[in-house]
Amino acid sequence: MSVRVDRLDLAIVLALAIACGAVYAQAASFEFVGYDDEAHVTLNAVTQQGLDPAALGPALRATVAANWHPVTQLSHMLDVELFGLDAGGHHAVNLMLHVLASALVFAFVRGATGSRWRSAMVAGLFAVHPLHVEVVAWVSQRKTLLCTVFGLGSTLAYLAYARSRRRRALALSVGLLTIGLLAKSMLVTLPVLFLLLDGWPLGRLRGPRDLGGLVREKWPLFVPVAGMAVVTIVAQRSSEAMAPLGAGSIFGVHLPNALLGYAWYIEKALWPTHLAVHYPHPYLPLAGGVPPSALALVGAGALLAAIVGVALATRNSRPWIAFGVAWGAIALLPVIGLVQVGSQAVADRYAYLSLIGPCVAVVWEANALRERLRWPALVGAGVAMVVLGAQGVAAHRQASYWRDSRTLYTRALEVSPRDLTLLFNMGNAEALAERYGKAEGFYRRALEVNPASSPAQLNLAELLRKHGEPADLAEAIGLYRSVLAARPANFRATRGLRKALVRTAELRSE
Repeated sequence: MSVRVDRLDLAIVLALAIACGAVYAQAASFEFVGYDDEAHVTLNAVTQQGLDPAALGPALRATVAANWHPVTQLSHMLDVELFGLDAGGHHAVNLMLHVLASALVFAFVRGATGSRWRSAMVAGLFAVHPLHVEVVAWVSQRKTLLCTVFGLGSTLAYLAYARSRRRRALALSVGLLTIGLLAKSMLVTLPVLFLLLDGWPLGRLRGPRDLGGLVREKWPLFVPVAGMAVVTIVAQRSSEAMAPLGAGSIFGVHLPNALLGYAWYIEKALWPTHLAVHYPHPYLPLAGGVPPSALALVGAGALLAAIVGVALATRNSRPWIAFGVAWGAIALLPVIGLVQVGSQAVADRYAYLSLIGPCVAVVWEANALRERLRWPALVGAGVAMVVLGAQGVAAHRQASYWRDSRTLYTRALEVSPRDLTLLFNMGNAEALAERYGKAEGFYRRALEVNPASSPAQLNLAELLRKHGEPADLAEAIGLYRSVLAARPANFRATRGLRKALVRTAELRSE
């Protein structure tokens, strides 16, 4: 289906840009946050060299936060070249990429379906949905923005190939997919999502006999996907970020968490409240996670079974429902927790690409309902404006929590009060601001959650040694020794223990 772009389409794109600006213009005054921004930008020696030719080699080889994403690394380096460490410039680039992604969502859905106004609504939901705040307002999520922009570009090229069968269009799709994968590996499911498009709305997959040919034509797309999958697994295992797999963990942890995760994304897509930068894994109580009850697992399973049942029952009469359900489930598959990386159970950022399919399903079904009820189009437009306005207001408020580290962590601890990661980070933020009493309180709360947490023990020991009373030295020495028992080669603990013992000896001789 060929779609001609006219002034009305351009006006819709302009409206999307204005909506994004209304929500995120505030980010120009935001700071970097002490949660991954240090690893990517503010303390990254390669990034801080800007586009110095001598830094390009290390940028192409380096892994950051257990991931190899050279395109993202180069993007951060370009920002430093342009803006230095002025956080406002980095945030402005994120906003521009989000505007571009929203426009590409409109172009993709409009090109695939031919429907202007429903596509505009899908793009509007994408532009102002509160779940997407984390991606736009967090400089470290440049990787998600870049991979989505290139992934949507690859999708548009694939639509052109599906219409024309020109190999150049397929080659362009492969090239853009490869660049997107080099920004973030989450695009590994994109060729499978193209198969969904073949079914609906493109109508190329009319039955089982068509499936083999449609899979074979996509083999060039699977080549970069396979390569990036291997690279990602190696990088994460070498950084010890990936949890080991076993039969007990698969059936006792990973599958139940995936079940809860899918239910969580459905809930937050429909009612995006109580959002946070980190949600501790429910099967990691020592990280602050709350183990789920049997009732919660049964409820999540029943919800998913009902949704899948509706999608299958209506796959012929209302194919957009099956498309939306499958798109969301498949796009989330790499991050749903079947292979666990990190201590989080779910994350707002994972919904960025995956939410497109469910938005399509909701918008198309809402329009079908309007037509059955014989409501005028203006009524539907009014409802759409109310929904988008409410989402925009909620997103604007959610974005305000990203103003600085303390604001971000305070909000996250309101959502998960026992989150070990956030208690530790909050202690660091307070120590950096020289509020040592408050920092000590957060480190002690972290140790209440996990008394064996070496990072919390070490930072509390350092704080007590440097800023505590002489009587606190004994506790600091005990904490240093506890860290060294678990990590004998820890340099900070070894140095700190030596200084604490020397200071104790000096006090005794006075």
